[in-house]
Parts: sequence; structure tokens; C-alpha cells
Amino acid sequence: MLFGIRFPRLRLIIVGIALLAQVYLFISIRRAILSSQRSDRFKVWAVRLVGLVIVLFFALNAYLLFRQIPWVDPPFAAQVGLFYPVAIWNFGSLFSALLLLLMRLTGGLTRLIVRLSRGRAAQNAPVPVNRGRRRLRVRLPHRSTASRSWLRISRMNPITPHGFW
Repeated sequence: MLFGIRFPRLRLIIVGIALLAQVYLFISIRRAILSSQRSDRFKVWAVRLVGLVIVLFFALNAYLLFRQIPWVDPPFAAQVGLFYPVAIWNFGSLFSALLLLLMRLTGGLTRLIVRLSRGRAAQNAPVPVNRGRRRLRVRLPHRSTASRSWLRISRMNPITPHGFW
């Protein structure tokens, strides 16, 4: 009985994690592009271009990962053209997706904590009095002695020249 993970299965796990990270990055990038103030035509082409680049890098990564390449010391042009961009893209996409996910979870947890703490503070604190809504009832005589009117006069407003509404 063998313990541990066999190498082909490890490759499959790595490709699966890379695929999930790249799908998450595509969704995040797509959301950012669609929420921009650019034209709809630009948004469609930008999303398509991002999707194409992600698919091409992923296809190249899967090809290099699953194909047995017998190069012990590959030429410098092959290293620069094939291996380095794919390696940088894979590590960059994994760590970027991990960082974005951690930031999103941290932001959600922070909003939840703030909302719960505000709810408790609102339950414990008394309701403040809004002095701007208080009104005076003043009885003013009308010209006729038979009727009197009630008039509501608001607080003095310093903006108007006469001091009243």
C-alpha cells in the first residue's frame, strides 16, 4: 500500500486549484470592467479580451503540465517564451485570487461586526431629542374678536433675513 498522493493526481489537484483561481479572477475583473463608466462596446471587448488571455494562459499551462517534455536544459528562448510567463501567471493568479478572497471575507466580516455593534449601541443608547422639530404654539389675536387663530411658528432660521421661515 502506497501512502501519499501520486504525481498525476497532484498535477490534477494543482490544475483544479489554478482553474478555480482563474475563474474567480475572471469574475472579479469582469465585475470591475462592467461597473466602469466606459461605453458598452468597450466593456464587451475588454471582457472578451480578458477571457481570451486567461483561457490561453490556462491552456498553455495545462499543456506544459500534462505533456512530458524531455528537456533537461531547454533553450533560453523556450524558457522565456513558454515557462516563465506561465509560471508567473499561475503563481500570480493563485496569490491574487487568495488575496482578493481574503480581502472580501475580511470586508464582509468587518461590515457584519459594525452592523451588530451599531445595533447593540442603538438598543442601549436613549433616543436623542431633535430640537429642530420642536415648535411653539403662539396665540395671536385676529382682527375680528369673534375668532382666534392658532399659528405655528418654527424655530428661528438664521439663513433668512427676517429670522422666520
